Amino acid sequence: MEDDLELLGVLPSDRKKLESMGITSLEQIALLTYQQLGMGKSKGESIIRRAQNIIANREIDDIEIGEKEIRVRVKNLSKAVKKSVLSVLGVYDLHPGSVVVSEKGNTIHIFRKS
Repeated sequence: MEDDLELLGVLPSDRKKLESMGITSLEQIALLTYQQLGMGKSKGESIIRRAQNIIANREIDDIEIGEKEIRVRVKNLSKAVKKSVLSVLGVYDLHPGSVVVSEKGNTIHIFRKS
């Protein structure tokens, strides 16, 4: 079975660097910034984005899209899963304050402000 770094498809040299920093899981990577990875902006953002895409794909059970609300039900809600889902949906690209995010159980609620 593949481990997370194999699943991510990082180069052997990048894998060695991540492991030397104690980073072995997608969840750890998903919560970092490219600066914390120390691999440069382009490579760091790419690795983080891939980790978040894999997590979101693995954890999302259902998405309901309403007129002003999106509800995303996930298998296990953690900080890494929430950040990954919001990133994949583009919430972090929106103007600050244009949405409200809350959680209830294993569901993330994203409300668009008028």
